[in-house]
Amino acid sequence: MLWIDIIGYVGMVLLLLGWFLVRKHQYISSLANFLGGLVMTGYGVLLSSVPVILLNIVWTTIASYRILKSEKK
Repeated sequence: MLWIDIIGYVGMVLLLLGWFLVRKHQYISSLANFLGGLVMTGYGVLLSSVPVILLNIVWTTIASYRILKSEKK
């Protein structure tokens, strides 16, 4: 397994963790989605994959909004 594959798997696990936690732990879910989106954006850059990069920029932006929204409560 190459190191680039490990980066992809780490990002995937973080995004899935964020999805599974969304109902019970909204802040942790948003944080996992944010971190997963960052990792996957970096993975997309390493692969030179524009669709992966764009999707995860949007994903990270949404997670950032949710983190900021939950901190204001």
